[in-house]
Amino acid sequence: MIRYFFDIHDGIVVTDETGLELPNIEAANTYAMKIVSDYAAKPGMVGIDGGVMVVTIRDGVESVLMRFRLVFNVEDFTENGRRA
Repeated sequence: MIRYFFDIHDGIVVTDETGLELPNIEAANTYAMKIVSDYAAKPGMVGIDGGVMVVTIRDGVESVLMRFRLVFNVEDFTENGRRA
């Protein structure tokens, strides 16, 4: 098993110091996708005009393997969304 670390940045950087032992990078990808999906499923986590979340997968201190980036953007074209 390989220890993977999942750093999260969503306006605040949270560095994973513990990691998680998983059998391969595919399992790490699945885990990262779950983190991103859980974030997107909670409306209170995302600002009214959108937000960005990045999950970085590492297998060591500086060994970045992948990044998952979720960008949520709202463009309001209604009367209420127009700014004077």
